[in-house]
Amino acid sequence: MSSAEEALTLTRKQQSDYDANTVESLDRYKHVYRYITKGVYSKHLPEQKKRGIRRSANNFSVEEGRLYYVGPKKEEKREVVIDTERKRKVFMDCHFSDIGHHLGQKKTVNRIQSKYYWLGIVKDVVDWRQGEATPTWSYSQII
Repeated sequence: MSSAEEALTLTRKQQSDYDANTVESLDRYKHVYRYITKGVYSKHLPEQKKRGIRRSANNFSVEEGRLYYVGPKKEEKREVVIDTERKRKVFMDCHFSDIGHHLGQKKTVNRIQSKYYWLGIVKDVVDWRQGEATPTWSYSQII
């Protein structure tokens, strides 16, 4: 398993810290990454999951070991962000204007979505801006 694949793998503790949808999404990223880079599936995957991975893979690309969401028309390129600390850094970078002013929720979300991709961006931005101590993605680090 490559270091990039390892970064997409959760420990049992991390799995218990995330909801089922998040774990399933991260698992899908891992399978899509493997399919794109090696052209193979993980062992013991049912045919239905393999079809889903093939369909999902059409919306992603891998460059220099990083997974990118490119969309169905391949017109966009947004880095898939999984790591908790990386998400926080992206949020902080996008929440402030170039001259240091706080941007509102909508502008922050738009700035994040223009370059980055993860499930739940809007919810995470809302949680962070409302000052929740533990947004959905801050329970533990993945890598």
